[in-house]
Amino acid sequence: MRLATIPLLAAVLLCASSPGARGEGASGATAVTITTKEGVTLEADWYAAAEGMPGVVALATPGADRASWKPLAWARPEGWGLLVVEAKGEIPPPPPPPPPGKAPPRTGMGGKPPGKPAPPPPLPVRQGKEAAGAAAWIRTEGKCDAARIAFAGAGAGAVAALEAAAADGKVAAVLVLTPEFGVPGYGPVDRTEAWKAFPVLAASAEEDSAAGAGPLSAAVGSNPESGLRTLPGKGVRGTGLLAGTDGFGRAAVAWLRIHLSREILDGRVDPAEAVNGVAEDLPRGIVSQAKGSALHLRVDARWINVSVALAPAAACPPKILVTFVVLQEENGVPVERRVDLSGEASEDGTYLRAFLQGDLTGKAGMGGSKGSLPGTALVKGPVLEARIPWDLLGVTPVVGSSLTIRCDAEKYPTSVLFQGVFGGRR
Repeated sequence: MRLATIPLLAAVLLCASSPGARGEGASGATAVTITTKEGVTLEADWYAAAEGMPGVVALATPGADRASWKPLAWARPEGWGLLVVEAKGEIPPPPPPPPPGKAPPRTGMGGKPPGKPAPPPPLPVRQGKEAAGAAAWIRTEGKCDAARIAFAGAGAGAVAALEAAAADGKVAAVLVLTPEFGVPGYGPVDRTEAWKAFPVLAASAEEDSAAGAGPLSAAVGSNPESGLRTLPGKGVRGTGLLAGTDGFGRAAVAWLRIHLSREILDGRVDPAEAVNGVAEDLPRGIVSQAKGSALHLRVDARWINVSVALAPAAACPPKILVTFVVLQEENGVPVERRVDLSGEASEDGTYLRAFLQGDLTGKAGMGGSKGSLPGTALVKGPVLEARIPWDLLGVTPVVGSSLTIRCDAEKYPTSVLFQGVFGGRR
């Protein structure tokens, strides 16, 4: 994929037209029909994406209006795709009868005719499989990045969205609004192991939290990427939470942006990674950049995500030094504390010979050699990618703290790849 160069604080993504559009309405959505591999036909609204950008599959359960997801369509980052699909939970048709003159297969014990067919799966499972089929469509026909797909569901559709994520096995996140658990065997406790395999943001009004979002958040809480958002007020449920005046719609999109724009260590800078910026939950984020060619940075509450793309004929040096200077107040006086992390990126994404040093006051035992850290820093030809957890540095990003990323100055003349400040000095 072609490497893109975009200024650090740019937030403009490219838009593309929808493939196979059947007439675009005033809402900006295109009505599409999807046939799953099980033969189920689904009706959906498609808000087009730029090729290679993230996508969200939102479930509209039977009787729900697909237009109820318009607040998410309006708030989604430019260039992202949104597919709002009616998940009906149809029972798949039985297999076709044998050809004339051919007896049906005898698959029972001792070659006897089979007994009664197994009962169909519960409704949330059937709806989830349909939604997983819609995710296949958004990856192929919608041309979204296959690794940057999320599901969203509201009310009873929240369970279907969770089941869809479990069936798909490749989604980046799930957003559920006022989840309702009305099918025996498909509550948070029953499905804890399946649902904690991916990040889940559960949200509801305070009056509804104890019946749905609260138990769900508690069940999947061992996944540190999952969270609970309880909103004030009464009578606002489901997709109505996205259109409220408390700013939750923006917060939900910010959460999705974190999980769908995070660096994927694959040796290429895809369109989502080439868009610079930071999550809205950090105060104004990184605001300045030193010299560096085609460098892209995103920071969220858990990770520093970096990609560097040099000229095709160049090769990125493997050595990386991360310096974080955090401002902390002690007895009312701002005090700077510096932490350095050094090591070498590798072609399989392992950060080799990682070493942490600096002012680790209050962080006893965290310094010294960290050995090899898989899935942290990758170098492949002209591309360097890193996904460094804040926990590894033992610090927390706050306003007034600075971040510097350097590489091997002997092999790369611009040794400072990035230098910036969180929100400027106080």
